Amino acid sequence: MEESKDETFSNLKMDTFDTNTFNVRPTKSTAVFSYYEPQYIFALLVDAIQNMDGDSEIKRDEKKWKLTFQLIKKQNDEELKNKIPTEGCKVTCKLLRVDEEQVCVEFSRTQGSSWFFFDTCKQLKEALSGQAPIEQPEQLKH
Repeated sequence: MEESKDETFSNLKMDTFDTNTFNVRPTKSTAVFSYYEPQYIFALLVDAIQNMDGDSEIKRDEKKWKLTFQLIKKQNDEELKNKIPTEGCKVTCKLLRVDEEQVCVEFSRTQGSSWFFFDTCKQLKEALSGQAPIEQPEQLKH
């Protein structure tokens, strides 16, 4: 995937990563760190979300390095037959400036299944790690 040169990115504001507020809600958020340019990270995220197995709706913030998306898991025939409720979640993804080179990619669950949220984040991290140098923050290592 080529890096986006879209001029619409030039006006976006990136908030600063704050270690004091990082991961204050560990059941509702997770993050990874990258050294790639924000435009490239955004392009990878959008591509990965659109290629996930489920119905997605992505909205990009016009002022900040932030996007929200809602993902609904596609059900198989057995789940449909047994009328199993659908699973889904709404996620906010923010890019935060750590320093001159590093960016924090923070995922927060704003609605929906926590299990589906963490499974979705795992898939997004795997998609990003195949393309961009990603570091798992020390606070999140178990």
